[in-house]
Amino acid sequence: MTIALLFGAAGCRAEGDSSIVVATTTSVEDSGLMDALVPAFEAAHPGTSVRTVAVGSGEAFALGRSKDADILITHSGWDEAQFVMQGYGAQSATIMYNHFVIVGPEADPAGVRQASGAPDALKLIANAGATFLTRGDSSGTHAKELALWEEAQFAPHATAHPWYVESGVGMGDLLRVAGERGAYTLTDRATFLTVGTGSGLVVLLDDEDAVLYNPYAATVVSGNRHPQAAGAFYDWLRSVDGQNTIGAFGREQYQRSLFVPAVRP
Repeated sequence: MTIALLFGAAGCRAEGDSSIVVATTTSVEDSGLMDALVPAFEAAHPGTSVRTVAVGSGEAFALGRSKDADILITHSGWDEAQFVMQGYGAQSATIMYNHFVIVGPEADPAGVRQASGAPDALKLIANAGATFLTRGDSSGTHAKELALWEEAQFAPHATAHPWYVESGVGMGDLLRVAGERGAYTLTDRATFLTVGTGSGLVVLLDDEDAVLYNPYAATVVSGNRHPQAAGAFYDWLRSVDGQNTIGAFGREQYQRSLFVPAVRP
């Protein structure tokens, strides 16, 4: 589905309403976090409503540049900095983080369990010619994957390397397809725990190394249609209530916070 189809109605919003559009990464949406954040914010701000659309970080920035979103939640640090430096973002701050993990089939034909780290795991996958599914969509996860391949000193390409398969789908769907194909992939821990555990895949590398650090930022779009409401949501995400809502998400079910609050009280 194209951005134009997703947001054809966004440009028709009445100037006086207080319904904001939040473009968020598929990992945040697929994990269910937005289902916790939005009702809590709306309860604290009667009369303000939030509509979320899940896209890759690259598409979220495009929506911000076209002002079809009022606020973004992304996990692509370099792109976030560029977005603000180019004048498209008015405010931006890290609100939470988790870590990436490498998942794959239980049999682990590439021997990823024995890897010394994420770059070494990718080398093992490449050397084994084991199927690896990539987002291939300029999302934050895709950007991190490419950075890890660079550290591994390998540049996979779907044409030259048939085992490297571009999916072009969101994180939840990618995990499902990877499970069906017995493939390896990179995902954030929250999405895997919430939607990937029934895929047949298992976590093979989960060491919380700095290279797998996965911060998420909230960015207010410059010149957005509803600055007061967008600013209120941005401030709430960074407030004690917002950070507590983030930290509580998943704790009861998984005995750990799926997203760790990043703002000190």
